[in-house]
Amino acid sequence: MKNLFLSLALTLVSLGALAQKTGDAYTVNKADGTAETFQLDGMYNHIAFTAADQMTNFITADGADLAENATWKVGEVRSVTFSVAAPPTQDPTNETATDCCRNMGLGYNLGNTFEANSLKTPWFDPATATVEQFETLWGQQVTTPELITFLHKNGIGAIRLPVTWAQHIDDRGNVDKAWMDRIQEVVDYIVNTGMYCILNTHHDNAAGPVVWLKDDADTYKAHVEKFKTLWTNIATRFKDYGHLLVFEGFNEMLDADNTWGTPKNEAAYAVHNQWAQAFVDAVRATGGKNATRNLLVNPYAAANSEAVISHFTVPDDPVGGNRHLIVGVHTYDPYNFVINKTTWDSECRKYVSDMMSRLKTTFVDKGTPVLIGEYGTHGNNPDGTYVSVNKSSSDALKQMAADQAAQITREGKAIGAPAFYWMSIIDSADRAVPQWSLPTVVEAMKAAYAQ
Repeated sequence: MKNLFLSLALTLVSLGALAQKTGDAYTVNKADGTAETFQLDGMYNHIAFTAADQMTNFITADGADLAENATWKVGEVRSVTFSVAAPPTQDPTNETATDCCRNMGLGYNLGNTFEANSLKTPWFDPATATVEQFETLWGQQVTTPELITFLHKNGIGAIRLPVTWAQHIDDRGNVDKAWMDRIQEVVDYIVNTGMYCILNTHHDNAAGPVVWLKDDADTYKAHVEKFKTLWTNIATRFKDYGHLLVFEGFNEMLDADNTWGTPKNEAAYAVHNQWAQAFVDAVRATGGKNATRNLLVNPYAAANSEAVISHFTVPDDPVGGNRHLIVGVHTYDPYNFVINKTTWDSECRKYVSDMMSRLKTTFVDKGTPVLIGEYGTHGNNPDGTYVSVNKSSSDALKQMAADQAAQITREGKAIGAPAFYWMSIIDSADRAVPQWSLPTVVEAMKAAYAQ
């Protein structure tokens, strides 16, 4: 028995020095002929000796033991065998964009976190702010492995990671090392669980105080090289990452007048298509696994109307055709439905069904997959203040949000389009627990996806 103790102790010490992965397992073979198998989940599940003659399986988080799954006397154990899961494929050529979209499952946006930005205020100075101060600027928690593991274990298959780079790059587009290191750390949290991660540029475009990318010919001429340098920095840092990492060139690019919906001048569409092509060209030029990485491009404002998507040109890709390109759109339609309606009614359902039909006809049927990069319950009160369904909302509003999520999930899955909920299903302090902020919505998503 002493030999077994020493053997197991040495084995556990050696495993503790390694990064355990989801899918790794160990089997406790007991003296009575029975056996128990446990899946390891990264560094959050381990076995250890709690006494000279006692071995215990622990679930841990942030260095603290949360629970004991099982405990055995050493005399009850004949042996322990370990198996290492085969790593997921690291060659993105093994997964087309279409397969990528079909494999993502339910999506979530880690919003108001790494896209947070601000000009100088009495309480915040972007010139001296730490990475953590940026990460928590808009009221969110520091992102932890425990949060990402919770999302993975509770049904999420992909996380969109919105990132604003404007205040973390120099005049040429080179990224600050501390910022890039933290982004890579969180990307690792995500892909190490086996989830997909979509990494983008966010409030560098659209409307806001730090925007420097516009669908405007003069802006394009002034900043396209900086934009390509930024994406060269990002792509180079992640060039060895496999198929679970997807790059998204930009979020909701607008014209010089910040026009939502459709641009004031149709010339903006041509500039928009140039930005998309510049993104693809910059990433592909970095080589490595980026040569065939799946890339996401959005039409003007990430809108889904016929007027917008009919003007969008899927970029030319040296990979060939659209094998590794995805088109993304956003939907909060019918806008203000949580203010103007009491149920997710036939008008709401028609909005979603018509959108899915347009996307299928325009892109999917022609071989380019699509995804819904953002959806949710955004609206604005008459005084202009922001509104969305949250944990304090009425049951009726929560049910309306659940019905919306169910339809978008179900109809998106039917055309191979994963959908990414914007933030509020797990928000603010609930991320630190972690626990769902809107469990009713999450259950509706899961049930719809299972159909």
